[in-house]
Amino acid sequence: FPSHDNLKMAAEEIAKFMEVVSHPARLEIISELKDKESDVTSLQLKIGVSQSRMSQHLSVLRKAGILRERRDGRQVFYRLVWPELASWVATSMNMLLRHNFTDGEHRSAVESTVNLWSEK
Repeated sequence: FPSHDNLKMAAEEIAKFMEVVSHPARLEIISELKDKESDVTSLQLKIGVSQSRMSQHLSVLRKAGILRERRDGRQVFYRLVWPELASWVATSMNMLLRHNFTDGEHRSAVESTVNLWSEK
C-alpha cells in the first residue's frame, strides 16, 4: 500500500487534473476532439461560446498538456495529446447512467451522447 504522504500527493495531482477538465465547455472540447483535430472557429461554433472564452479554455487545456496546436496560415487547429482522455469522458458518462446520478433532461442528453459515441 502507498504511504499516506504518497497517497496525499497523488490525490493532489488528480485534483489539479480534475480542476483543469472540470468545466463543461472543456469537457465538450475534449469530446469534440476525440478522434479528429479541429480549428478554433469550428470548435467555437459547435460549443457555442464566445471567441475569448474559447481561447481561454483552449489555453488552459494546452498549458496542461492536454491539447496540441498546429498552425496552417492564419488557422489554428487543436488535437488531443491524450486520446484516451476522450474515452475517460465517455466512461464517466456511462457511470452517470449506470448509477442514476442524473435524471430528466440531463439524463436524456447523456444517453444521447453515449449512443452517438457508440455509433462511431
